[in-house]
Amino acid sequence: GAHEDRNKSRPIVVTNLRPGGPADREGTIKPGDRLLSIDGIRLHGNTLAEAMSILKQCGAGGHAADSVATASGPLLVEVAKATGSSLGIALSTSMFCSKQVIVIDKVKPASIADRCGALHAGDHILSVDGKSMEFCSLAEATQLLSAACQTVRMEILPQQQARPALNAPQQ
Repeated sequence: GAHEDRNKSRPIVVTNLRPGGPADREGTIKPGDRLLSIDGIRLHGNTLAEAMSILKQCGAGGHAADSVATASGPLLVEVAKATGSSLGIALSTSMFCSKQVIVIDKVKPASIADRCGALHAGDHILSVDGKSMEFCSLAEATQLLSAACQTVRMEILPQQQARPALNAPQQ
């Protein structure tokens, strides 16, 4: 995308498509394609972050984020990634209902996790590929995520659902 140093500016280009996702199923968009506009919004002069924001607000990019925002209870999130590649999330631990939980500490901008639109800082990770995080250490959870290949299946409790419970009276 656009950069304050003109020599570092690049066109907005599709780097990958989520296998089985709407763009992949539709078939006309391919990795390497240059994006000129999204839903009639011209991308010339926009940074990568601005283009990602536009994409998330429009049709195909917004579905995951909209689903997460309106969901209740735990969600199953599937994220496609190449073996050995990073999701782009940093984990930490927190206390929730007197138990240690694994939470997403940070989501790296433009990472696989950021592009999927369903994972956010503060989300609790309940399981990864069917393995419960209930008794996992931070190191074990981090290793499990990095070892996962092709499709990572995570059960998460979105942070907006976890936060109110933190202030609820303990029984």
